[in-house]
Amino acid sequence: TTVLTVSTSQTVASQAYKIAYTGLNVGSTGYVGIGTATPLTTLDIIKQDIGANTATVSARNDDGMHTKIQLYNAGNNATFRNIFTGTRYRGTFAVPLPVQANDTLTSFMADSYVDGAVRSNVAMHFFAGATPGVGSYPTYITFDTTGNSETSRSERMRISEVGYLGIGDTSPDYPLDVARTTDGIVAEFSDNDAICTIDPDVG
Repeated sequence: TTVLTVSTSQTVASQAYKIAYTGLNVGSTGYVGIGTATPLTTLDIIKQDIGANTATVSARNDDGMHTKIQLYNAGNNATFRNIFTGTRYRGTFAVPLPVQANDTLTSFMADSYVDGAVRSNVAMHFFAGATPGVGSYPTYITFDTTGNSETSRSERMRISEVGYLGIGDTSPDYPLDVARTTDGIVAEFSDNDAICTIDPDVG
């Protein structure tokens, strides 16, 4: 059995370069643990500083083309795939508790550097639905963007627990529910030779 462990309790240069607690551990299974001596997956990172900043894994490209996370999967089973998974608990990992209504489960966010700072101005969020519990695991998805002359994101579209699509409506009551805050056309449909618009004011 061969195990490599690197440990230190000192901060090197800044918190960003600190290998803390159990440090870096490569177990006999080949699993790599950062912040844990017992990694459970191929790469297992645990942030121990409760209440401190967000646990972050970053990849930077300072003067090149793209920064890319690449997943590869090979096999002859049609169900094999590359998977992104975000798992949310209440409580702790040691004593997990169920999520509650409207808890944010996972978010995909895109930031941009503008007006002298990094701004988080577009996002997709996954939420627990209204009644999580025994035999009920509802979820919904929202999509946020930032408009012209605006400085913060707003929800623009939502897929509800039952699959209804709301555009400009955070509580869609129909398979497609479109709302706008001013009078006017709310939808346009077209084919190769005609256009049809829908304006609630004209029926």
